[in-house]
Amino acid sequence: MLYVDNLLKYDGTGIPTVRTFTLAGCTSGTIYDFRVAAISSAGHSVQSPHLARICSRRPYPPAQPTLKSSTLRDVEIQWLPPVDTGGMPISGYKVQKSNNDNFFFSPVQCLKDGIY
Repeated sequence: MLYVDNLLKYDGTGIPTVRTFTLAGCTSGTIYDFRVAAISSAGHSVQSPHLARICSRRPYPPAQPTLKSSTLRDVEIQWLPPVDTGGMPISGYKVQKSNNDNFFFSPVQCLKDGIY
């Protein structure tokens, strides 16, 4: 038996090998609580501890960029991906720069495989 926000969503009838569940149509940013109970001819188990999960929220920020290399004409930075993607795969990054420490950031064209 699977409960989502204390409502029975799947009762396990006839399919004891199914041990996955996908909540389709969830609302982005909404927290859902999941818990499961096992079913046998002797009855139902106690419910599992709950799992609180947010439906595809914004990812955490990447790690602070670090200098990979620098020449008189180029600066190359690198960063680690976010520790939490918010439930969705990362599809890209937006790089911005600021000139002269004025903290006015603007997007930059990124070089990928030698091409802007």
